[in-house]
Amino acid sequence: MKINNRAALLSALVFPGMGQIYKGDKIKGVILIMLVNAFLLAAVFMILKYAVPLMLTPGTEGKQDVKQIIDSLYNKRPAFKVILSFSCALWLYGWIDAAVDKSRRE
Repeated sequence: MKINNRAALLSALVFPGMGQIYKGDKIKGVILIMLVNAFLLAAVFMILKYAVPLMLTPGTEGKQDVKQIIDSLYNKRPAFKVILSFSCALWLYGWIDAAVDKSRRE
């Protein structure tokens, strides 16, 4: 079976881990999917944990308050930077790994 590299790349770009599954590395693909989703969920929960109380305070409205929420998350919470960095690094790894031909790796 001939593997289409373009299909694997597009699959990995849209959903990290799908390119690996498409190319036959099912275990690596499932692990990558689980890791990326865990980091993205952690980022979403962190946003909800720190942004919702700021949004519910009286008198918050407009672009300035959104900027305050983003600055609060990004500058005062170093874990948020780490989580997003790992998520982006895993996404990039999945895309590059899907681009590499399996016959070259062996």
